[in-house]
Amino acid sequence: MTVQPAAREWWCAWRRALPVPLTVGLLLLALPAAAQFNGDFTIQKHTLDAENFLDWKAYQHPFPWRYEAYRAPNILRATVGSLSQTRFYFLEEIRLEKDLGRYATVTYHEQEDSFYRPEPIYREVELRFGRGWYVSILGFPRHEKVLGHQGLALAWGERTDWNFLRLTQLDQYILFNEQGGSDASFTPAPIMQRLEARTFWREWLFFQIDVRSERPARLRSPERDAPALGRLESYAGLQADVVLDLHWSPRLLTGLTWHRDWERRARQPDGAASAITRAEQELDLTWTELYAVLRPAPGHVVEAGIYRGTFGNRIRAAVPEEAFSHDLLTDAAYVQWTRPDSWGFDWLFSLQAGGVDRELTDPAAPRDDEQAHSTEMKAGVGIAWYEADSYRFLFNTTWDLDVFTSRQWDGGNLQLLFFF
Repeated sequence: MTVQPAAREWWCAWRRALPVPLTVGLLLLALPAAAQFNGDFTIQKHTLDAENFLDWKAYQHPFPWRYEAYRAPNILRATVGSLSQTRFYFLEEIRLEKDLGRYATVTYHEQEDSFYRPEPIYREVELRFGRGWYVSILGFPRHEKVLGHQGLALAWGERTDWNFLRLTQLDQYILFNEQGGSDASFTPAPIMQRLEARTFWREWLFFQIDVRSERPARLRSPERDAPALGRLESYAGLQADVVLDLHWSPRLLTGLTWHRDWERRARQPDGAASAITRAEQELDLTWTELYAVLRPAPGHVVEAGIYRGTFGNRIRAAVPEEAFSHDLLTDAAYVQWTRPDSWGFDWLFSLQAGGVDRELTDPAAPRDDEQAHSTEMKAGVGIAWYEADSYRFLFNTTWDLDVFTSRQWDGGNLQLLFFF
């Protein structure tokens, strides 16, 4: 198969399959994207250590698990591992689905992804109607009504299909201004718009995108009894995930993944009498990876690739002690080998190596500013147990090769994938 004719056939087939109204709607809603608003306007000095991107890669699920999870209607997947032996990286996702008849389905989605900071759990209940084309009501109630959110979604296909498209708009804190119980108010409130799309054309080209868009939201907090505390806070951000895989044969594929999580926060005084100082923060986390997956023999899987991870946290403030700047850049290569064992489990062996540039400027810290370049190497040894259509369980260990004479053990990792 040559690439150019295949690409032309794919484009013609996609144009025939996608109705014009759906194409127009996709273009209108593919706006600048943002992460799910976490309700926190606090400007904080988040940092990452030199090896944290290598840790993040070591704690990602093995590649075959990814395709097993794409179409599963009911799953639990999780991974937890040590970051520089000071905190944990934690990823947890639950998806549940139950048909209520031929034309109605209820789903539940729960997710937490905590890397450089703890993230709140995102929950969503969806009531979906239709067949082929679907309209959904979604959201999640809270004990405090002012913290609830609700929205609508339009979908073509189901999440368990290889070809799937979904457009979502979620209004958050919908009762905050009416029932907040204080003078604080959103102007405007956070609104999330989300685009999800996936296709697997001729079992050769796999493409998936998940983009979340959230327009800038502002929270005004006047204080009648304490005018010196009146403030105006704002938030905006971006989150996008893209996967592109080319399946050249049952034994070989190549692919690319791209992830970006961007947020901007600002704080300023509300009123001439306010003593609140101005500050702005920009957070930017980006991950780009090129990889190949080879199956040289039954049960054996070899994954190899290169990746770049960048993280930046910049705070500009009127008070010098509140200013902050932190940048981390990691360029690395990796290889991982999954080897079946005669006892009914798999061995996983991995190796990563790359260069790291880290800069930190914090006027409020007692130490001097940091600017360093280092070469990091990390090895992994793990054991995976599994049962078809039931569960996957991986216990992984990582070892610090670049300082092996002084420190060997680098951390542990547990990974789960359950099918219900």
